Amino acid sequence: MNGQRYTSGAWHVSPGQADDFIARWTEFTTWAHSEAPGARMFLLLRAADAPDEFVSYGAWDSDESVAAWKAQPEFGRYFTRCRELCDEFSGVDYTLASSVNLMVTS
Repeated sequence: MNGQRYTSGAWHVSPGQADDFIARWTEFTTWAHSEAPGARMFLLLRAADAPDEFVSYGAWDSDESVAAWKAQPEFGRYFTRCRELCDEFSGVDYTLASSVNLMVTS
């Protein structure tokens, strides 16, 4: 749906920390999915040719649900645990402009 809210992060993980980062990010987003109203889904993508480079996406109901999530004290704790394993991080919030068949398969 156009206007859907997304959060995104570009994570450059320190060498040798990728497995720990994946585990921490999974804990973070598992908590968010169950405790942050408006959280719809989360994805963590790893660069095929750069195993320490990741991009994350989260889908949300609204701007208010994202703001409420980020305001929770647990957000800071979980985010810090992920960030401390990284050399660089940048985050951006988006709204959906267009989509074609967003079906995800395993």
